[in-house]
Amino acid sequence: MRPVTFALSLGLASLPASSLCKASDWSVSYGGNFQHDYSRYSLSGDIDGEADAARRSRVSLKASHASGLELKGEWDFASGTVTDLYVDLPAAGGKLRFGQYKQPFTLDEQGSSRDLALMERSIAHDASTIGRRVGLMWMQPLGSLQLQASGYAGLTEQISGSAGIALRGFSVARPDLQLGVAAAYEQRDDERLRLRARAESRLLPLSPLDLGSFAAVGSNARLGLEAAWLRDSWTVQSEAFTLRGQRPGSDPSGQGAYLQASWLSGGHARSLRDGAVRKPKFEAESLAFELAARISRVDFDLGSAALGAQTQIGFAATVYVGANWQFSAHYGNFEADRSLRVSRPGEYSGHFTAVRAQYGF
Repeated sequence: MRPVTFALSLGLASLPASSLCKASDWSVSYGGNFQHDYSRYSLSGDIDGEADAARRSRVSLKASHASGLELKGEWDFASGTVTDLYVDLPAAGGKLRFGQYKQPFTLDEQGSSRDLALMERSIAHDASTIGRRVGLMWMQPLGSLQLQASGYAGLTEQISGSAGIALRGFSVARPDLQLGVAAAYEQRDDERLRLRARAESRLLPLSPLDLGSFAAVGSNARLGLEAAWLRDSWTVQSEAFTLRGQRPGSDPSGQGAYLQASWLSGGHARSLRDGAVRKPKFEAESLAFELAARISRVDFDLGSAALGAQTQIGFAATVYVGANWQFSAHYGNFEADRSLRVSRPGEYSGHFTAVRAQYGF
């Protein structure tokens, strides 16, 4: 936590003390996102069951200064961890962020979990994401583009776990279309790379395609492409990625993509903001529903040898009740082909039906 605390202190020190002490220059807001899931599943090998659990229980606090300085902290009681803890500083027409935050890689990662059209992000996202790390990021508009460059080194709980850089650029010329590209390079102290694609429900007792961690992987590189198109109540988005680890002998690698579409009732529409797809803000008397579908595919290889692949389809329906409540149902079906590295190689399939109650403010 010490590097994050130092970063926050440095942000505050950049402003005159007299300005920081002036209460009228500050505004404070708070928020929360609480999700509870229930799922029934059927997996190959006559594994049937049901489960329920809190998916997220997050509380956040944000303080904004008239100068443009912003501080944010968020804690997830469900996982018992810090999620966001960072400070934003305006500088030279751009913004400097340091602390723990989402790294600028993949469109789906940048959006809030409260804005998802389906209950979970895709298996392609799960296989390629970097997630949150402690680091320093520069965000700069450049004509019709927005550029993000970040250097990072582990998590608040494990600062020395890894070090890397992530770069992302996306178009901001049109409010209904976003195209982007991202790249990342990482070196890990433990020299391991895990290849995994979990099913799009965290309540399943296993991951259909989990090949474990590959040792002696000194570094890995990732490349991602993204696109989002909005038209009235329709939203279509897609991403593709490739991932490769560097080690003596054959390199472990992965690639994948997803295509997703959603439709909102009542003339409501999603929007593109801050490089992510956001759901609309509903009024207290609102009642709307959303239908969504997605197909995803992930392939893992070791050199020229195929290690495994997974294809997943999902359908979801969400009802938005007022400004704070939403209720979702998600059906998922997956087919996986697993290599000899796992305990039960061969074809593996399953399906699940999940529901979620969510309250956010």
